[in-house]
Amino acid sequence: MRRGKRRRRPRKSRSIRAPASSWRSKTLVPEVPSVSDEELARQTQAGSLAAFEELVFRYEGRVRAFAAQFCGNATDAREITQETFVKVFQSMEQFDARRVFAAWLFTIARRQCIDRHRAAPPWLTLPSRTCRTRPIHRN
Repeated sequence: MRRGKRRRRPRKSRSIRAPASSWRSKTLVPEVPSVSDEELARQTQAGSLAAFEELVFRYEGRVRAFAAQFCGNATDAREITQETFVKVFQSMEQFDARRVFAAWLFTIARRQCIDRHRAAPPWLTLPSRTCRTRPIHRN
């Protein structure tokens, strides 16, 4: 036998605000004020490794996803990501801080992907569209 719908009790109103001692104050990571990528690049040019670490933290996942989309291989994407950030660190003096950092970074990542593709042996490249993947069975 089916009973009628149960009535739910009204919920007590909850405060949306976090308490005075929020979780951020309990973590080991200090709060970093929001700094632009270009400012972090300027600080890196001045010799700050912490600023470069912040840039790597902000962009590592995006660069890896970009490289994985290009090459289709997770291992190669990780290597390309690492090579990209090494190249960025070595070339940081050439970066113009009046420009957008992300565009410069992804240009380097794209060139690293192209270089990796060019250096790959021909048997590791994707098959052409004329290549047959299934054997032909003749009767």
